[in-house]
Amino acid sequence: MFSLLKWLFIAVAVFAIATAEPEQRSKMYEGAKAFGFAIVSACQRPGSPCTEAIASTKAIVATLLERASGMSLEEQGREGDYQE
Repeated sequence: MFSLLKWLFIAVAVFAIATAEPEQRSKMYEGAKAFGFAIVSACQRPGSPCTEAIASTKAIVATLLERASGMSLEEQGREGDYQE
């Protein structure tokens, strides 16, 4: 039942966007753009959950890359300097 309501809501939203007047569409675009900028701003604030999640993800990826290559990222950077 919930899935049906979800798809019904999505269908109505798509219909509303597709049939909106040009002025309404431009306002929807501006709202979506403002929402995107708000998300980026929130993810750049020190100590925010988003910032901490990004830092944790970077640390995990760096560790996985080190294990996969057998050398630290610093060593990889120095090796790249010698190859140029």
